Amino acid sequence: MKTLSALCVVFVLVSSAAADAATFYLEGAGSYGSYGDAGSMPSGMIGFGTAVSDYVNVYVRGFKGSSSSVSTDAALIERTKEYSIMGLMGVVDCTYYFRTDLPVRIGVTASGGAGYANVKIKDQKHLELSGNYKSLSDSAPILGGWAGAKLECTQRITVFVLGGYQQCVGFGKDLTDASVGGVSFLLGVTVTLGEVNSPIARGY
Repeated sequence: MKTLSALCVVFVLVSSAAADAATFYLEGAGSYGSYGDAGSMPSGMIGFGTAVSDYVNVYVRGFKGSSSSVSTDAALIERTKEYSIMGLMGVVDCTYYFRTDLPVRIGVTASGGAGYANVKIKDQKHLELSGNYKSLSDSAPILGGWAGAKLECTQRITVFVLGGYQQCVGFGKDLTDASVGGVSFLLGVTVTLGEVNSPIARGY
């Protein structure tokens, strides 16, 4: 909770400082990635951000993903594992323009925040447990970084494709020995609110 509160306070302060620019962003994305012990999974992400300058934006992003796997052990007992991961992160997004008269730009982002992971294990060994499964969950800081391309389709709509890595670090309870993190890819859309995409307004 302390991490989440700090993220909200930082975002409010930065948003207030950037209020004169009146440039805000709403974004949504789908992601697919490998999360170590949690396996590969799709996830969804939403975010809200503001412009600090023409080249730097800050966001608060939330995401959630889930997956399941089925395996059979040496005793021929079928085991189903259901994984879910969610997080809330503060993000710094930096943009580089090769030419301001072209709509394509390079984006590099760094993020940090709070992550939560849960795994439900269902097999005959856990039939006596409530709900017929064993549930393990834990929270930890989550760090990540991505890089990729952004295409400004209009003065309000930008499509982005990013690849990167994110990792939960320092589980302290049920998932102490787990490694949850890995490579992921994002495909999403950013909607510019208030001002338009300024490089397009200046260029073509």
